[in-house]
Amino acid sequence: MKPQIVLSIILVYSLASTSSASVILNPVEDAHRLTDRNPPVTTNVSTINVVNSAWHVQTYLKFDLSQISDLNEVTSMTLRLYETTNGQSGSNFGADLEIIDLYFTTNHSWDETDREAPSVPTHNGQLLDSFNNTSAPGSWHSWDLSSYDLENDVVDSKLTLILLSNDFRYGWNMTTYISKENEQAEFWPQLILEGNISLVPEPSAFIGMACSTLLLIGFRGGRK
Repeated sequence: MKPQIVLSIILVYSLASTSSASVILNPVEDAHRLTDRNPPVTTNVSTINVVNSAWHVQTYLKFDLSQISDLNEVTSMTLRLYETTNGQSGSNFGADLEIIDLYFTTNHSWDETDREAPSVPTHNGQLLDSFNNTSAPGSWHSWDLSSYDLENDVVDSKLTLILLSNDFRYGWNMTTYISKENEQAEFWPQLILEGNISLVPEPSAFIGMACSTLLLIGFRGGRK
């Protein structure tokens, strides 16, 4: 291959690559699971729920980090979910006071469309953050993932997060968030990464720019 072609391809790849101080990722899979049903049931609809008490519904979110070229460039991560409804048993219904805990797992083999899903994993026991939900519906809830070890805990460029509540102070409690199946894409779950982050170019963008560059080189070569 001619040196100028090699250099051109390298230049095209550099141009197609981008960097950003903040990157927002939506999950590739999200679902909630009734863990205390026999057998447990997994559901992926337009909302995802976290329920304490007897049902003990857990929410699972899987993110694909493959477009981040170097995870060491990420200095902070935040999970954001948009709450649509909440409720409690008895007279406190609608006055949510639930602590929701965030965990992770390195098992990414689960599938949001498998209702029986015996492979849905449990968390690894490390609490990442907790959110004390005292807000009214129609607001964003955030969890800090600064204690998550991107270098050692990410497997196959995937990150699976698990939300659950063991808060039984006020009896039965449910918090509902918008999922990626919802029509309102602006309220989909978000994983916000910050730092000096380099993004791997999309294959289509790289191939398109490379083809254009090679055609231009061929055109100029033909004129000599």
